Amino acid sequence: MKILILGTGTTGKSIYKYAKNHNIKAYILDERENYDGFEKEDIFSGDFTGIDFAVKSPGIKPESKIIKTLEEKNIKIISDIEFASYFYKTKDIVAITGTNGKTTITTLVNEILNKAGSSYAVGNIGVGVMDVIDLDPEYIVCEASSFQLAYIDKFRPHVAVITNITSDHLDWHKTVENYRTAKENIYKNLGENDYLILGASCDYVKTINSSIKNTYYYSYDDHKRPGLFVRDGEIVYRNFGGKLENIMKAQDIFIKGIHNIENAMAAILSAYFLGVNIKTIVETIKNFKGVEHRIEFIKTIDGISYYNDSKGTNPDSTDVALKAFDKSILIMGGYDKGSDFKNLLEKNKNRIVSLVVMGATADLIIKEATEIGISYIRVKDMEEAVNVATKKAKENLATVLLSPACASWDMYPNYEERGRHFKEIVLGLER
Repeated sequence: MKILILGTGTTGKSIYKYAKNHNIKAYILDERENYDGFEKEDIFSGDFTGIDFAVKSPGIKPESKIIKTLEEKNIKIISDIEFASYFYKTKDIVAITGTNGKTTITTLVNEILNKAGSSYAVGNIGVGVMDVIDLDPEYIVCEASSFQLAYIDKFRPHVAVITNITSDHLDWHKTVENYRTAKENIYKNLGENDYLILGASCDYVKTINSSIKNTYYYSYDDHKRPGLFVRDGEIVYRNFGGKLENIMKAQDIFIKGIHNIENAMAAILSAYFLGVNIKTIVETIKNFKGVEHRIEFIKTIDGISYYNDSKGTNPDSTDVALKAFDKSILIMGGYDKGSDFKNLLEKNKNRIVSLVVMGATADLIIKEATEIGISYIRVKDMEEAVNVATKKAKENLATVLLSPACASWDMYPNYEERGRHFKEIVLGLER
């Protein structure tokens, strides 16, 4: 086997390491020529002779020069999760996709499965999918992005989850239809003994008409479908025969908000269909404290509470965060993915006391905020943003919320770095 690895980030390094350890001839190519940690003889020379296929990093766009070149040469291009599926021994794979909620569900499912056996969370959550193959876990939980799912052929999870699908990553997919198609690839290879779990609160996802026999739904509201919903404060399971069973009290979920109750439902169904004892599932959910960078409480300083929602990388995600608070000073702005912010601001104009705006999307956000009548202050960086937001929060007795509604790539390498920087600055206010 002779492969070409496109990209030298987490994905590329994961694939390269696996290839070196298993005598797979692999060449590495990165437009940035960032080859630290790679052997010189493995850097691609431009000779495509004998290349079986290319494995691309998720962030490389379909219109990039190397993708076009490979397509012209009829060289197959696959994602890392497709490549990994050639080697995984376990069949108990959970794959989770959607615009929002993926990381929380992935993390929670992984914690539950680790109570029942050995499990690893991989994929878009920040761990290379190839890194855990040789550990031979009983379970694998994969957070699958649209970038990865757009380039699969045979990848087949045992349980597939779609949380919701709204408009996102249009800079990459170009159209909402392309984005939806990529997301829906997650279930295209499921068999009659596999499971598809759909978030029925999403108007689009609840209309997905798959041929998968074992299709279940989850939503806070009762959509009269097999799966989970909330009734009289209880999370209730309905089977295909219509029989109802109480699972747990919704208020016993530690992470708050209706969206997190629904995230817990997706995790319950995923683990249940893998045969995990319901008592183990419920106990784990009760003790789950949430995910870093997702409506993460940092601290209350001088009466002002600060929350880090750096993972709010699109307007729909920020909309969920804003609904958790009555009054917020919202720090937003970042890399331009082609998102529209007007609907977000219009829906939450009574919750947003003031905007603190930065990044590449600042001009667009300011234009739309001005039209709606939301006050704003433009800042140059995170430190200024926190200082300005703190002053405004004290004047208005409001919460300071970092939820950018944008990716981080104009100012930070990823949303994690952005969130950590925000937390460092906030915790430094006490010194």
